Amino acid sequence: MGRGAGRHDRLGPRHHHRPTPASASAAAAASAAAASAAAAERTIPVPFTVVDSRTAKPPADSYRGEAKHDDKGKGTKGQAGKGKESTRAVLVPCDADRLITAITLANARGGAVLNLAKKCAYTLTADLDGAGLPAITAPITLNGGTHTTITRAAAAPQFRIITVDTGGDLTLNHLTITGGQTTDDGGGILVNQGGALTTNHSTITRNITSNNGGGISSNGTVHMKTSTVSRNTADSIAAGILSLGILDISKSQVHANTAVAGGAGVIAFGATRIKHSSITANHGQNGTVGGPSSAAPAPLRTAIFRVTRPLRLPAYSPTPARS
Repeated sequence: MGRGAGRHDRLGPRHHHRPTPASASAAAAASAAAASAAAAERTIPVPFTVVDSRTAKPPADSYRGEAKHDDKGKGTKGQAGKGKESTRAVLVPCDADRLITAITLANARGGAVLNLAKKCAYTLTADLDGAGLPAITAPITLNGGTHTTITRAAAAPQFRIITVDTGGDLTLNHLTITGGQTTDDGGGILVNQGGALTTNHSTITRNITSNNGGGISSNGTVHMKTSTVSRNTADSIAAGILSLGILDISKSQVHANTAVAGGAGVIAFGATRIKHSSITANHGQNGTVGGPSSAAPAPLRTAIFRVTRPLRLPAYSPTPARS
């Protein structure tokens, strides 16, 4: 066998193929498609913008559906505590029905911070189970402002302004509670067992009860800070504050309250602390004590009582009347 034939046998048969114009066009199209796919794979858009995390903030859309946080670690105004997740406050226009709706929703949702309108009187006209507002059953903060008032309409049926029920934790900031009138305890505010009330820079004034606790009657917990309870009336005892639970009064005034039976200022039967506060010019019409009391009324016309150090009242024990 010749040299050329042996070489051909070792390498295998040779195929000489010259591409036609049609096949060349198809190959070019396939090559272009592959290149386009590879380019697209490298440039698929992403749903965020790449930023320098040290100097830039994420896009605004990234906040949708998420709770906002204060960059400085402070809570929303009206919410106690720092470093907590802030709660977005709900603005309540100057309309009593809107306030009632907002409190109803807050109870259903487990609490809320409600910002009330300044220079507004929320005038209540309907009796909702003994009060003008729905009973508080969740942690709720009512933030007022200059001349923000919650009151009962003069022609409305008799009811107190607010009831705090079991599980309720009500905070009043810069608010005035006035005009409540009831035949039950708590002309302005009633705090039931298991409920809590905190007042900051607020006033409870000109409320009336045919029973006890003209301003506030409490079987739960009351913290009163930089607030005033004044010019309330009770046909029985404790025109200012009646407390059967925990009472803490700080930098506040209980002033010019009138009780028919006596104990016009403060009567407390539970754990009580009063500091840096004044209890003055309260009047018992039957000639009984007008200041703080945890005992049976004594025949003092008026008691002027100013506390500059914490006071812990003794447990209740009847005392004979003084001549």
